[in-house]
Amino acid sequence: MITQYTEVYSTEEFQYLLIHKNGCTSVMDSITTRYPEFCYSPQSIKPSQSVVWAVYRDPIDRFVASVAYDLKENDIEITETNVLEFVGSVKTYIYGKTNVSPSISHVDLYKGVHKMRHSLSQTMYLFDNNVDILVRMEDLGKFLFMHFGTPLHQVRNQGDTKDKGRVLEILRANRPLLELVKAYLAADYYTFESFIGADRVWTWGNGRIF
Repeated sequence: MITQYTEVYSTEEFQYLLIHKNGCTSVMDSITTRYPEFCYSPQSIKPSQSVVWAVYRDPIDRFVASVAYDLKENDIEITETNVLEFVGSVKTYIYGKTNVSPSISHVDLYKGVHKMRHSLSQTMYLFDNNVDILVRMEDLGKFLFMHFGTPLHQVRNQGDTKDKGRVLEILRANRPLLELVKAYLAADYYTFESFIGADRVWTWGNGRIF
């Protein structure tokens, strides 16, 4: 079983739960510019009066971007064979086993000492972390502008569009594997809908939350 390494960045006004591949570079640039003495904690969210927020991204879009990123970071070519073998290892999360071949298995497909994989479900980050507000990825530029004064043009694009397009093309051509990925991501869609139902998804009309 893989447990996500929690990263929390705090000020007196807020606590930000970092979810990888969800605009975290742009968020951290904004935080460090306005709050150079922010606090970092590799632990769960602590009880506080300050608002706790995180960024949410469409699960399929994020998964595709994560696969493209992890393959590229490990110097693995984005080919049909490599993508199918790498994405097939999602069975590790669902069934506790993997079909990664010897040609790839010698590569550390996880990042860092805590074995973090970028395609890990967003629900695994959010679970038991008491997040108050989710910000949609598509609204992140507006959110950062309103709360940190970050110019919209400084919000960074997420990954190589060509690489993501190639991964998505390969997945769509392999329907059984795509359905497996969708099953894995179903919890993310459910989690997001629960935040919508509780009116805990930020929109421009909400204004500043800290």
